[in-house]
Amino acid sequence: MTAPAHVTETVDDPSVAPDPVVETEGERKTRLSVYHEIKRLLVAEGIPEHEIAFVHDYEGPAAQTELSRKLNAGEICTPTIKFQTKGPLSY
Repeated sequence: MTAPAHVTETVDDPSVAPDPVVETEGERKTRLSVYHEIKRLLVAEGIPEHEIAFVHDYEGPAAQTELSRKLNAGEICTPTIKFQTKGPLSY
């Protein structure tokens, strides 16, 4: 019996390795990031991704003011703060 034309038969040959997945340095850092994992878990719990913010992504006074505005307006509901962060949003 022969397989239909759309079916590809494979052979378990250890000398044939699949093509390696190539990722950029940025993709690797994202994949290994603790913050990426925190965000992934929060999204898995049902929190919309656009409502999650990391304080360290808002550098400088103008950006921190914008983050404060978003928090006060309810646009961001889950701020995540590093203990080393300095400034008006540190606790």
